[in-house]
Amino acid sequence: MPSVIERVRAKEVISPAEVKTYFDESPPVRPSFMLGEWQGLAVLTGNKLVQVLHRVNWAGKNFYGVDQVEPMVCLDDNGCRFCNPNWGGARIREIKYNDTVSAAMIYNQRPVIDHFRYVDENTVIGVMENLDHDKYSQDEDRLYFTLERINLRTAEGIELVPVHHASTNEITHDREHIARPHRSLSSLKLSTHQDSRRRWVRGVLICTYAAFGILLVNVILTIVAAAVAVARHDQRTMSSATIYKGSCDRTKAWTTGLHLLINVLSTIVLGASSYCMQCLTSPSRIDVDRAHGQRVWLDIGVASVRNLAWADWPRRTLWLVLLVTSLPIHLIYNSAVFFALGTREYEVVLASANFDFDRPPAHYNSSFEECFESNTAMSMSTFYADLPSFDNLTREECIRRYAMDFPTDLGTLILVTSNLTAANDHLQWVGLGSSVDYEGLIKSSYDWLCDQFSALSSSCTPSELLSVLDQWAASPLVPWAGPVINATVELPNYSTTLTGKDTFVLVPDTDDRCPNLTRDLQTLAVELERFPPKHVLQQYLDNSTNWLNSTWAQAVSLVPAADEVACAPDIRSGQDEGPEYPVEYCLSRKLTEQCELQFSPAICLVVILCNMIKVLCMLLTARRDRTDIFLTVGDAVASFLTHPDPSTERMGLVSRSNLFQGPQPWRSIWRGYLQVAVKDASRPQAWATLPPRQRWMRALHPSQWIVTIGVCLALLGVGGYYLSQAIYGLQNEEHPWTLRALWQLGFGSATPYTIAFTPNSSTVISVSLLANTPQIIISVGYFLYNNLLTHMLLAAEYDDYASQRKPLRVSWPQGSQRSSYYLSLPYRYSIPLMVASMLLHWLVSASLFYVQINAIDTMGDTGYAAQLIACGYGPIAIVFALILGGVMTCTVVGLGMRRFASHMPIAGSCSAAISAACHPSGGEEHALKPIIWGATSMAAVQPKGGADTDETISDHDLEDRGEPEIGGYSPLSSESTGQDGSYGHCSFTSEEVIDPDPSRLYI
Repeated sequence: MPSVIERVRAKEVISPAEVKTYFDESPPVRPSFMLGEWQGLAVLTGNKLVQVLHRVNWAGKNFYGVDQVEPMVCLDDNGCRFCNPNWGGARIREIKYNDTVSAAMIYNQRPVIDHFRYVDENTVIGVMENLDHDKYSQDEDRLYFTLERINLRTAEGIELVPVHHASTNEITHDREHIARPHRSLSSLKLSTHQDSRRRWVRGVLICTYAAFGILLVNVILTIVAAAVAVARHDQRTMSSATIYKGSCDRTKAWTTGLHLLINVLSTIVLGASSYCMQCLTSPSRIDVDRAHGQRVWLDIGVASVRNLAWADWPRRTLWLVLLVTSLPIHLIYNSAVFFALGTREYEVVLASANFDFDRPPAHYNSSFEECFESNTAMSMSTFYADLPSFDNLTREECIRRYAMDFPTDLGTLILVTSNLTAANDHLQWVGLGSSVDYEGLIKSSYDWLCDQFSALSSSCTPSELLSVLDQWAASPLVPWAGPVINATVELPNYSTTLTGKDTFVLVPDTDDRCPNLTRDLQTLAVELERFPPKHVLQQYLDNSTNWLNSTWAQAVSLVPAADEVACAPDIRSGQDEGPEYPVEYCLSRKLTEQCELQFSPAICLVVILCNMIKVLCMLLTARRDRTDIFLTVGDAVASFLTHPDPSTERMGLVSRSNLFQGPQPWRSIWRGYLQVAVKDASRPQAWATLPPRQRWMRALHPSQWIVTIGVCLALLGVGGYYLSQAIYGLQNEEHPWTLRALWQLGFGSATPYTIAFTPNSSTVISVSLLANTPQIIISVGYFLYNNLLTHMLLAAEYDDYASQRKPLRVSWPQGSQRSSYYLSLPYRYSIPLMVASMLLHWLVSASLFYVQINAIDTMGDTGYAAQLIACGYGPIAIVFALILGGVMTCTVVGLGMRRFASHMPIAGSCSAAISAACHPSGGEEHALKPIIWGATSMAAVQPKGGADTDETISDHDLEDRGEPEIGGYSPLSSESTGQDGSYGHCSFTSEEVIDPDPSRLYI
């Protein structure tokens, strides 16, 4: 049975399904394979376009370069081949069609693409895809044709060496250099080979290398940290592990340095990810041509989620994965390394001025020695041996050193009084400096000091203590030691024995006496915790006014515990006032600090995993076979000037805001989204007159302003609410809340007054997520803010081309073109914005931050039961964050109120509006030269019937009239003012322009 190609050559009728199957099963071809001149033959499938080709004597196509293609070669009356100018030019690219990437020819002036497949060394089969949704665009009724190579030569007749393939089924995938014609500068500079049109890959690869380098740094640092934690501290937990323990200043310096490194690494990897995400959402010229062919416009030069609706699933997936893997880096990367504060407890004792500090007392009872270590945190021998190393402090120095929260190196404090009534051979216990109370909650570590000043106001701050320094008097409220008494009590069903060290007893609730019994038991327990002598406790029991059931109380039997004593820290104070002894000076013991630098292996592994996924996604992004993508508006303008878009011809003054107007609105991607208007080929629409100067805010749709400013105001409102709650908490703690007092609380510093208590089950990861949640919210607000600013500045720079001639700013400059900024923001805006963003993130991190406090008891042991993992907050940081956020919001609103410099229509990021402004006259290399926007010296020809006729003038009509044909326009005489009914034309161009007339119509 003859093959499909043989039947085509025999001009047999073939069913559309059969030829489609043959086409889909044929191998792809490279653009370089198409080089040369080809003879064409339509496949007889019943398509009506076959008759059109027959009428124009279609003969084939000529491919002289990737950007120099003659798509419609016909035969004249003498049988000679010529290029039909009515069809314009074309270019050849690689495009995916029916899941196969192959060479395709794109018409410059029509929404048509011809796709090619390999048949043999000199034959290809093609199919015409009409991007307009007309009756010829259905897959089963498209025009199929074959091309047979006539010769391999350039337009100048230079013979070329054919590209040989090993076999019919083996296609070379080398990117051969395509010979380019030498008759124009644009052919030499703009019609480059395939690699030059994929230069965006270089940027993606640079981002990939940067992300991979950061991945190596993360892996190496994690391995080193884990090895140190195991080798030096024998810690193998996934939640947190210690890599350094010692000096707090050194630990803070390491923490700050590592956080700075983490911020640099995260900024680089997030910036690289953002660049790749914008490359994925940025449309290519092929994407734009396809979209415009279906009357849809895309965003150019901005990060656009909207463009994803036009992307294929691999691009959407890569973009989504890059976005999702950025969230953990925002949330927890900064908490991979953290500072754990080691706060010490210390004992405070009182000694008289004539106390012998050189040797122990000559006479002392057993309880004094037994409680010495408990009351001073040292044995008696160690105490006297270390006394020479104690620092001798004045009262002022003593208050400045000990009136602090979370002391890290303070040990036993001896208050020395000159009052000779104090015991001169014994020490007296004054108090305990501790940052953790009996319930495991954070409190001020110098509460004992505040209790020594009766003249203090409600608040107790170091400055207030110094102001009443002369009134400092120590008052021991508990004895050095007390006896332990066993109290046997009768309960309804049994009897039990209580001591001051164990006062818990379960009381049955089935007896009528239980309510009174419970209260009496509580009263007895409190008295036992004071550890009074037996006779004092018996007197208390015999006093009927102390009990609800005095008979029961008198029946309690008391027995002293043999060889057992209670020391001062365990004794409950039984009095509010005691003897006062003026303090003359202090002796202070300094201890080594035990702050810890910790890291979370679990967080590090999550970050490494996200980093690995990002590197993989970036590599896959670089492998995407996309050409000529538009990262900036300058890229799009350069492309549209070189190859004008026929879909937006005769729409010279269209703007983004009125694109949804017109008699033939384009189909939108999402229902309800702004629709684009297509030209009315017969006459200009209402937007064909020059618009008035508009404000920058018109560069965006009002909904974008509402959302962005709404989010900014909501964030400011939330910040204001939490500031009020912080101040309310300070008021409850009787702490001053003036600006000076808030400043003294510090930025990101934990204090007993600024810790938000969390459940005891809190973990490092859960609290880190909570502390960093505001960062992700601020990042969302920054994204919206940056998008708002980018749109306005993009439109402002676009508008500048109407005021001055200057080169295009593109991603990869050629000729006189300039390199673009990093994506779209000018440096005079991007640098202040970056500084403001960094400062805002720092202020937010100081407003809500991770806190870990390890309470170290007087014996130097870390009490993990008292370990606190919580969030701290900084009121002054919230104040400054609100001020900065308010200034940024007012700034962007103020910029939005500025007016553009010219009357140029606002295109913004809209691809259709940008392409509508890029229809210059002539064949000059406009994109490579400095350009300007304005009214050109070409005017659209007035239809025969005048301005009210619906007749469409074609190039063929112009040729019949004998009028010069230059891109559908005729020369505009210098004295023409438009009064004759002709239309002006506005466009970007490298030629001379005049200022558009506001009273004239333009297309």
